[in-house]
Amino acid sequence: MNNKFSFHIPQVAYVNGEYIAVPYEEFENALGEKLIELGIDAWYVIASTGVYKGRRYPQNIMVVYCDEDKKDSVANIFKTVCKRMSRAMQQEKFAYELNDTMYIF
Repeated sequence: MNNKFSFHIPQVAYVNGEYIAVPYEEFENALGEKLIELGIDAWYVIASTGVYKGRRYPQNIMVVYCDEDKKDSVANIFKTVCKRMSRAMQQEKFAYELNDTMYIF
């Protein structure tokens, strides 16, 4: 497996000057279900602290490895889950890394 994805999954949103909890576990589960459907049945999650616009926030980094033939599908799964859950997650942007390059959308 020669492609490494690192999906940044925030645990909170910054709304009206306050942090509020978001359903990040539901997001991770939805992402995991789609990855399993694709045939990827193992990944790991790292708890970390993100910084955006000078604000620190808790996040999880979901790390997924895949072969070249699944790379586009994995990226599309993340984008689809982000779009589907965008209202619940309340994020300005979503981010992931692919082989040490950051993508923000």
